[in-house]
Amino acid sequence: MRTVLVIQLCFVWVSAAAATSTETRTPPTTTSQSTITASSLIVSTTISSALTISDQTYTRYGVSSGNYYYKTVQVTVSRTGSYSFACSSNMIAYGYLYNNSFVASTPALNLLISNGDLGGTAQFEFTYYLTSDVTYILVATTYSTGVTGTFSILASGPAALTLTVIVIPRPTGTTIVTIQ
Repeated sequence: MRTVLVIQLCFVWVSAAAATSTETRTPPTTTSQSTITASSLIVSTTISSALTISDQTYTRYGVSSGNYYYKTVQVTVSRTGSYSFACSSNMIAYGYLYNNSFVASTPALNLLISNGDLGGTAQFEFTYYLTSDVTYILVATTYSTGVTGTFSILASGPAALTLTVIVIPRPTGTTIVTIQ
């Protein structure tokens, strides 16, 4: 019998056959869950939010024009390693991961990886090697312009990570906002 330790605000022992599920619908919410097995440590964090008509818009990377609503999520990790990000939403979701800063008027600047509609699932999913002393920005947006709706992002990796919805002011002139 394999035993798994689930940490979610308290320590609980459950058997491998027991199903555990956390889902939060109230945006923006962050929940963390750690799963420890005898051979590996996987730490998962889920953030839930929504794109609304009051959110900022931009022309996303890879298209020539359009007003796409987006949310920016600051990502920090406690240990360097490979981390996976997967979106679940009622929209066709696209995700973009940036190194240190995101500038909506220049969406190619600092772009590390992007993904949308992975394998026909209409959701983004990717894995990237993150460094513990770097702040990353994950931009969640949609395939089509003007689309709103709820979404959740599940991030997992070898150690604790923090996901925080942030608002990055639009730069005026040539000012670039960098988070350190």
